[in-house]
Amino acid sequence: MDITDRKRTEEQLQQFAIESERRVAGRTHELQCSQKPLRALASELTLTEQRERRRLATELHDYLAQLLVASRLKLSQTIPHITDTMVSASLANVNEMPSLDGIDATRLMLREHEAITIIGISVQKDPRSSSQ
Repeated sequence: MDITDRKRTEEQLQQFAIESERRVAGRTHELQCSQKPLRALASELTLTEQRERRRLATELHDYLAQLLVASRLKLSQTIPHITDTMVSASLANVNEMPSLDGIDATRLMLREHEAITIIGISVQKDPRSSSQ
C-alpha cells in the first residue's frame, strides 16, 4: 500500500468518525426531545393520582360523617319512645358506638391511605374518644 492510498484511507476513516459523531449527537438530541413529553406525562399522572386520592378521601369522609350523624339522629329520636329499659339502655349504648368507633375508623382509613397529608387537613382528636 502506498502513501496515497494510506492517506485516502485515513481521510475516509476520519470522515466516518465525524459522520458517526454527528449521528450520535443527532440521535441523542432526538432521544432527549422524546423524553420531555414522557416526563410531562409522568408528572401529569402523578398530579392526577393526587387529585383523585384527595377527591376520594373527601367523598369517603363526607359520606361516612353523614352516615354516622344520620344513624345517631335516628337512634336518638327512637330511644325516648322505647318503654323497655333494657332495650332503651342497649340502644343508648349503640347510639354512642358509631360516633366514636366510626369516626376513629374513618380517621384510621384516611391515615392509612395518606389522604390526610394529601388533603392538607388536620384531623383533631375527638374529645369523647380515649383512644388515638
